[in-house]
Amino acid sequence: MATSRFGRIERLKSGRYRADYQRPDMQGLEGRAGRIKAPHTFAVKEAAVSWLTKAKAAIDAGTWKSPEQLAEEQEEAARLAEADALTFGEFAEISLAARKDRHAVETYRKEKSNYEHWIKPYWGDRPIKAITPQQVTAWLNTFDLTRPGYKRPLELFNAMLNEAVQDFEVIEKNPAERPIYRLRKSGKKNRVTKSQRHEAAPLTLRELGLLADNITPRDLRLWVLLGGLLGLRAGELRGLRRSSFDFEKGLLIIDRAVTGAGEYLDLHATPKTATSVRTLPIPPGLEIEIKRHMEAFTGFDREAWLFSSPSDPEKPRGHSSPGVAMKKTCKSLKIAPRTSHDLRHSCASLLAEAGVPPVSIQAILGHAESSITRRYTHAYAEQTKTAITGLWDQLTAASAGGNVLQLPTIKQA
Repeated sequence: MATSRFGRIERLKSGRYRADYQRPDMQGLEGRAGRIKAPHTFAVKEAAVSWLTKAKAAIDAGTWKSPEQLAEEQEEAARLAEADALTFGEFAEISLAARKDRHAVETYRKEKSNYEHWIKPYWGDRPIKAITPQQVTAWLNTFDLTRPGYKRPLELFNAMLNEAVQDFEVIEKNPAERPIYRLRKSGKKNRVTKSQRHEAAPLTLRELGLLADNITPRDLRLWVLLGGLLGLRAGELRGLRRSSFDFEKGLLIIDRAVTGAGEYLDLHATPKTATSVRTLPIPPGLEIEIKRHMEAFTGFDREAWLFSSPSDPEKPRGHSSPGVAMKKTCKSLKIAPRTSHDLRHSCASLLAEAGVPPVSIQAILGHAESSITRRYTHAYAEQTKTAITGLWDQLTAASAGGNVLQLPTIKQA
């Protein structure tokens, strides 16, 4: 074995040369652990000397790196290369998977739909690190801001990029932040950035009674009454069963919901928030309506759906058919079109007009915060009454004048 001023060179039986040197960060440590061996053998001695010379020069210049440092750098370089190649679509799948775990089924379904329809076709194959504010602005220019439906995809896109910055550290800055901010700011003047969804429109007592009397199919009559007088959400209405009612105590127990449709149908969803699980009193007159509805439209099993699918009584009613029926009936009555969610707004407004305290309205609607109740309340007063029974009494009193709710219910199939 030949020893040079720096390192060692050994000629092998094969005739090739092997070289190694003492690690500068482990001086005094004998054995293999303290030495750096060339990654391969050399055909001629001069090549081994050259390798040692370069190593010595790096040590003298202070640029020498240990094998551990080099391995870490290689690993980091590979990670950065992988990050550079990561497409927005690949990251979006990670984001959606996390959202599926923390969001309700219906919320996730809408987010997935918005991603598939609006975002993926444009951004799916683009490297996420290569997205620029200019590209985002160009994308925003493809939207027709006079039509509904654009706001939620933009919010989702912006939220995903924020996650890429804050939660996953995939990118350093959200390239959509400034373009979307400018869009919102310009929208303050022309109102294009406000949600184009159907604005809440509460019904008057007269309109509520007319809608209940005329809606078809007739099993949706009770849907209108429960939504308009008790403020139930559409998912809560879909989730009602025979067992939801305790007629001995005159109570309705709201502790479950049905959300979604098709592959996203969830028959065992919980109400929207913890405070949405609630028990409501049933006015005697409304109890009669419920029992007559059950006789005509509900199966005898304790867990039979109160509102079942017209094509399959073993399944709950679909999420869209009540809204379609309501709009069709409103058109025939020549009143503004309404949705199931407007029934909930109607309950809040009618209770407030009757002087029911906001805290009582909050309890009836199952709101987590009183500020949400105020958003739903279109009139406001500070008085106390027996809220739900009082509202039913007003409706039936108005019906005595012949202009609303026809009582008793005519049993129809």
